[in-house]
Amino acid sequence: MEKREKSEEKEWDFKSFWNYISQLYLYGEHYLQNYTANRLIKKYPNEITKDIKV
Repeated sequence: MEKREKSEEKEWDFKSFWNYISQLYLYGEHYLQNYTANRLIKKYPNEITKDIKV
C-alpha cells in the first residue's frame, strides 16, 4: 500500500509539473509569435496592412 501511494504521489507531481511546463511553453510560443509579428509590421507596414480594411 505504501509503495502504491508513493508512486501515485510521484505520478501526480509529474502531471502537475508537466502541466506547468506546457503552460510555460505555450506562453513562450505566443510571446515569440507576437514579437515576430510586431517586428514584421514595423519593418514592412505597408505590405502587411494594405489588405486590412478599417
